[in-house]
Amino acid sequence: MAPFRWLVDGRPLPPERRRETQWRASGPGFARVTVTDAAGATASAQIRID
Repeated sequence: MAPFRWLVDGRPLPPERRRETQWRASGPGFARVTVTDAAGATASAQIRID
């Protein structure tokens, strides 16, 4: 349920009304990506960037 709030390593990205967003990593390594919807449901994943 929109809007969606995206966080990368705890830092917010601009709010989105879509279920997807874009973000540019500062370099290789790991990042935790979290999204929360308007109802408060949250999903999180740790990703590796080469």
